[in-house]
Amino acid sequence: MNTRFDRDKSSTPRGISNEEFSAVFSDWWGNVFATIYSRTGNRELAQDLASVTFLNAFKGRHTFYGELNDDTTGSWLHGILRHTMASHFRSLRQRHESTLVDSLEACPDIADPEDHLNRVELRQATVDLLLQVKSSDRAAIFLRYFEGKTPDDTAKMLGVPSGTGRSRVSRALTNLRVTNDDPRQD
Repeated sequence: MNTRFDRDKSSTPRGISNEEFSAVFSDWWGNVFATIYSRTGNRELAQDLASVTFLNAFKGRHTFYGELNDDTTGSWLHGILRHTMASHFRSLRQRHESTLVDSLEACPDIADPEDHLNRVELRQATVDLLLQVKSSDRAAIFLRYFEGKTPDDTAKMLGVPSGTGRSRVSRALTNLRVTNDDPRQD
């Protein structure tokens, strides 16, 4: 297998034709979507980021090296996926730095600005807490408590047995309680 580390520096990319890319898209959409969904816990965001990943892959299809097989295609797509997600979260972090002030300035007619500020801070504190748990546990918590899914639906959406889904939610909640000195940890 040719990788970017062991290929001849003078070699040129193989590239992927439009027809081949169509097959790559069909074969790999589910895998890319599932990877992003497991890391974000948000179906719409996962769809958006998967679409951007494949758009970036399509734009860069001429840079593909090696044979069109599961190993090289998967590595190539997951590299693009990692860059796409990193760019997305970097942009979110930059936008968040001014979120509180912007949210108040954007809504000057708020009846109770202090209440609005408290809700924005609570939302951010919740996000900060969720970032403390593993992405698989975060997805389970998100589906269960933010999207209101039943334990069985949560497990089904995560593609795991029902007991595993329940365990992930329980483990994540316990870890959050321990990490944040919640008196209910006993």
